[in-house]
Amino acid sequence: SRAINKSKKTGISTTIAGESIYKSYTYPGRQIIIVSTGQRISEELLGKWYDMFDTLPRSVQGRFTKHSVQVARLANGSRVFSLPSSEPGNIRGFGLRGPETDVYVDEYAHVANDKELYLVVRDFQIIGGHITLNSTPYGRRGKYYEIIEPLQSMYRGQMQPFKTNWSYHEIPFFYCERLRHQEKFLREGLSDIDFSQEYLCEFIDESLAFFPYEV
Repeated sequence: SRAINKSKKTGISTTIAGESIYKSYTYPGRQIIIVSTGQRISEELLGKWYDMFDTLPRSVQGRFTKHSVQVARLANGSRVFSLPSSEPGNIRGFGLRGPETDVYVDEYAHVANDKELYLVVRDFQIIGGHITLNSTPYGRRGKYYEIIEPLQSMYRGQMQPFKTNWSYHEIPFFYCERLRHQEKFLREGLSDIDFSQEYLCEFIDESLAFFPYEV
């Protein structure tokens, strides 16, 4: 399983779309489930998937047996679903393909029903599926923080290494070539505290938001 703690605007959602296209082509019968914070976002994510698909040479583009705003089915048996997190019961029913399943949860820290969703996602992990949790931090609370905090501490050398089923990937803004020279612009209108959370992968105590950084 993979946990991605990232800055805004680093293109991780686009990267996920590209990886899922690769997997759906390379492994016939693959099942890809992309979970996002809402219906509109889920449709936009699959739209991004179709846009990237269209950049492939026509000679290698696969044939769709179904093409809608929520599901893409390829002739090789692979299928890609893009679903809102608000309906975890609909996600639960996709567990039959076991290790041939990849679940991507986009902006997981911002999901309202994060604990309920995690119970469903964890089932895919148990049966051998591949899980990716991807998000910008959103305070020191919620299931995403519970998972990320010890991984981040180990990654930064603040905790002794421990055995875990998660790989941890931290992507602050300056890892992105497009953003690294725009720090002044990114900081406009943000306090240092907000900037740390939005662009430096820091989990900020919610109480700090009520006070100016200088105080």
